[in-house]
Amino acid sequence: MANKILVAYYSQSGNTKRLAQAIATNYHADLHEINEVAGTFPDDMYATDDVFKQQLNDHQLPALASQLTNASQYDLILVGGPVWDATVSSPVRTFINQLAGFTGQVADFSSAFSQTGAYEQDFGKLARQAGLTTISNGLHVNGSRVSTGQLQKWRRELDRYTDL
Repeated sequence: MANKILVAYYSQSGNTKRLAQAIATNYHADLHEINEVAGTFPDDMYATDDVFKQQLNDHQLPALASQLTNASQYDLILVGGPVWDATVSSPVRTFINQLAGFTGQVADFSSAFSQTGAYEQDFGKLARQAGLTTISNGLHVNGSRVSTGQLQKWRRELDRYTDL
């Protein structure tokens, strides 16, 4: 049986969406968009940051508009999102929690306008808390532009840990 890959992503501005689409094309993977319930965040990114900080402070992650009901059909799930305050966005945190019990492997990718901060370490910690097996180093790009060379290098890294 061929290995199946899912690219799951959250994108507020569209950068991570474009990155996810490039990754999915490169891997011939399925796409799943992570969406929070409408009205969770304002349109303004600074106001969104305030909501995000309050969510983390209150330990109240946002509800998602849809659930991934068929995770078990995948061998590898690549989970991506924007870097918020040098860490994982709250919708991606909710999604990671929903993957609890997934027996395949997960790897992260992100987009940012500046440095990624502790994104990868935080992703790994969140994934381990959910009982997930993480592999490789994540793919992190500024904006949404990723070169074919970056994708190929990341794919070689992932291939070292998988049978893809």
